[in-house]
Amino acid sequence: MGTNYYYKNNEDYTLPPDGKHIGKSSLGWCFALHVYPLEGIFDLSDWFRIMSKPGDFIESENRRYITIVEMLDIITNRSAENIDTDLRMPPLGTFVPGPRGLLRNAIHPPRVLGHGAGTWDLLTGDFS
Repeated sequence: MGTNYYYKNNEDYTLPPDGKHIGKSSLGWCFALHVYPLEGIFDLSDWFRIMSKPGDFIESENRRYITIVEMLDIITNRSAENIDTDLRMPPLGTFVPGPRGLLRNAIHPPRVLGHGAGTWDLLTGDFS
């Protein structure tokens, strides 16, 4: 279980109705940053450039507006040092230890392209 975040721009009709998926925050895991290599979105710095456009906004899947500062905090200021790891242990081989006690997705292209410089992973494809 986690929370998905979306970038929205009311003037850009090319975006899906729910917006462009930024990624997913799940307890005990590095943030799953959704990257779009064919669109030039490779890492957090690319998302920051996009999210900084005037008039655009970020919204969680439960329809809460999120500021850019909040979104960056959700992505970069993560920790799982006080979480019981037995409660969140995925199948072996699908994860590796990450920073600050977090789990991170094992690199496995084309789905998991890499690890960000901090507490985020770089993923493509569909998110649930």
